[in-house]
Order: sequence, then structure tokens, then C-alpha cells
Amino acid sequence: GGHLPQPPRSVRALSPEPGALARTLARDPSADPKPEPTPHTPGARRPSPDPRPSPRAGVRGPGPGVAAARLHGAPAASAGTRTLSPAPGRRALDALDPAPWPWHPRPAPERSAAGRWPARRGAMDGDEIPEEEFRAVSLLLEHARSEEIDKRLQACKQLERIARALGAERTREELIPFMEQGADDEEEILVAIAEQIAKLAAFLAPHGGAEGLLLPLESFAQIEEGGVRAAVVAAVAAVAETFDVAKTREHLYPMVTRLGAKEWLPCRLTASCLLPIGCAELTPAQRAEYLGLFLSLCGDDAVMVRRMAASNFGSFVRAAAAAAAPGSAELSELKAKVLPQFKALGGDEMDSVRIHICEAAVSLAEGLDRAAVVEQVLPVAVQLSREGKWRVRWSTAVHLPALCAAVGPDTADNTLVPAGTALLNDPEAEVRAAAVANAGALLKTLGQASFDF
Repeated sequence: GGHLPQPPRSVRALSPEPGALARTLARDPSADPKPEPTPHTPGARRPSPDPRPSPRAGVRGPGPGVAAARLHGAPAASAGTRTLSPAPGRRALDALDPAPWPWHPRPAPERSAAGRWPARRGAMDGDEIPEEEFRAVSLLLEHARSEEIDKRLQACKQLERIARALGAERTREELIPFMEQGADDEEEILVAIAEQIAKLAAFLAPHGGAEGLLLPLESFAQIEEGGVRAAVVAAVAAVAETFDVAKTREHLYPMVTRLGAKEWLPCRLTASCLLPIGCAELTPAQRAEYLGLFLSLCGDDAVMVRRMAASNFGSFVRAAAAAAAPGSAELSELKAKVLPQFKALGGDEMDSVRIHICEAAVSLAEGLDRAAVVEQVLPVAVQLSREGKWRVRWSTAVHLPALCAAVGPDTADNTLVPAGTALLNDPEAEVRAAAVANAGALLKTLGQASFDF
């Protein structure tokens, strides 16, 4: 009963030995051996002191050297050896060879007496660029590596500035692969990149290589967000304007046909919008394939695809009819296949598809001969004006003045004037409002005597 209780074994294992504390206090720290310094290669990136993973770690992407391997034809690493990347923008930049890029540290030159950095040469194919511009581009590219969306968005909105600093050659070899690999980024960033690609087309066209801009656009065309696809269509149209006939047939035509043949829904939606672009510069055989692809999209099982095809029906027929020679067999085949499909879309079970048919009727009236329009187009328009869904009647009231102007007063007096009068007396207020708003255009085209109010 006179001894003290012993602490548990785990506590005794952590207790210092007798005299250990005194020896620790009396130790001379200067006598401890110094750790060997880690060798560091000049210009190499030092390891980060914080080993914690990035918040966006886990996004599987291509490892370093994948973009360079694709550019030079070398085989890329297998999927099992890919590294984990912290962010889409950083993954794409890390995949590039950093040695030739201008954002690496350089000795800072001294300012001139005027307070500006001296100009330097080498980025714009021999042009002199001030050092201030290099520093600004350097900052933008560091923002492109950032994990913050706002900084990446700021950098992507100035890709044209970065391209002009890098020059045409390095834009083709390094910047375009970077944009292509960022297809999994946020929607607003992809929209910004697509908008910048439209500007890069004008920059690359004099130097060559503008067709490479279709590669990232084809990747973006598979995105589900409609805003991204709309920006892609606008960018493709801008890039196609810089193409000659050979490039349109060699690069644009294969991309559109690939997208239209894929099972992924966004690809077919984008293809429906891209078919009218560059149609006049294709060969008759390529236009025939375009026509078959467009008709298949008009009869697609997915309602979204049919709706998108119906909204682009008029623009495609107008472009295809303008490309065909008058009185040719190509034009006859176009009318023989397009007009039945137009009638089928006018009777589609979904009103979201039928709502676009009256607008398509305007384009058909402008692109086809008068006899075909009177026999097969105007009856569909009259049928739509009596549609049970008020949204379809509203669309007819909106586009009726343009349709009357396309067919002429004589034809409109007999067929379309009764439809316009009925729309002015429609039971739905929205339909009457649209008819009244467009009554002035109708009176200007047909004359007041044509209407019986």
C-alpha cells in the first residue's frame, strides 16, 4: 500500500528516460549535422512545399508530353499512365513543352529614360514587341493555369492577344492544342474560347493554318450546353469565311458529316446548324450527301433534333438551291426530296417542331420556283394559321408578312389574305397582338383593299 500506481504501458512508452530532458537542454544545436541540400537544376520548377492535393484533383487528363506527341506523330502514353491534373486549364498547359514558351523567367531589362520597357524580337515572326507586352501575356498565361474560374475566364477572353504575342507558327503548334484539350472546362470559359477562335481565324488566315481551329470547335460541338454549341456555330461560320473552296471541301465537309453521323445527341444538334455553312462551295456529290444527312436529321427520333432541323430548314434549302444550277437535275432532286419533308414537319406531332415551319416557308418561297411554292408550300402555311396550338398560330402571324412579300401580291390575295384576316380575329390575345403588330407590313405589301375587317 506504500507504492505509487504505475501509469499504463502506452504512457510509459512515451515518457523520457531519466536525465533525457537535462541532456536535451544542454545540447549544442550548432554541433548537429547539417542536412545535405537538394540539388536543383537551374530553370527547373522547385517542388511545392505543400503536399496536399488540389481541390480539383481527380480529373483524369493527358499527362505531360501528350500534346507534343500528337503534334509530332509520336505515340502518346497509355490511359493507365496518365497523371492526375488539378484543373483543365493547368492540365493543358502542363502537357506542353515549357521550354520555348515566353512566360518563363528572363532577366528583367532596365527601363529606358521614357519609363517604358525596351522592345524585344522573336515572338511575332521577327516583329518587335515591347517587354511590357511579354509581361502582360505572361500574366495571362499564369491565369490560364489558375484554379479560379474568374482568372481562367479573363485569360481565355484574351486568347487573340496571346496568339499575336506567340506568333502564327506557335499558335498553330501550341495554342490550338491547348484549346482543344480544355473541352471539359466550365461553360462560360468554353464560350469565351469559341468567341476568340472566331477572331483567331482572321489572324491565322494570312499565315495559313486556320483550318486547325476546327479541331477545338469539333470538341466543343459535343458539349450539352446550348450556349456553347451556339458559340461553336458562330465560330465555325467565321472560320469558314477564311477558307477557299479546297479547304472547305477538305476540312469543313468531313467535320460536319462526322458530327451528323454520331449517336451523341449534341453532335447531331450542332450538325443541323452547320449544314448550311459553306454549302455553295461543295461539289454536287458532297451536297447530295449533305441533303441526305439533313433529311435524316429532319426525321430523327429525338424531338430536339427534329426541332433544330426545322429551325434550320429554310436556311439549308436556300443555300442548297442557290448552289444548284437553274434547271439542273440537282435542283429537281432537291425539290423532290425537300418538299415532302417540309409537309411532314408541318404535320409533326410536336408543336415545338411545327412552330418553325412558317419561317421555313418564307425561305422556300424565296428559293424555289413559283409553281412549287403555290402547290406545296402555301397550303402548309394556311394549315398552320388554323392550328389548334396558339403558339403555332402566333408564329404564323409573325412570319405572314414576309411570306406574302416573297410570293407577291397576286398570289397572296387568293391564299394568304383570308389567313391573315382570321389571325386578326383569333380568340387568343397573344395571336391577335402579333397579327396587329404585323398588320402594317401586310397592308404595305398587299394594300388595304385586300382585307375585309
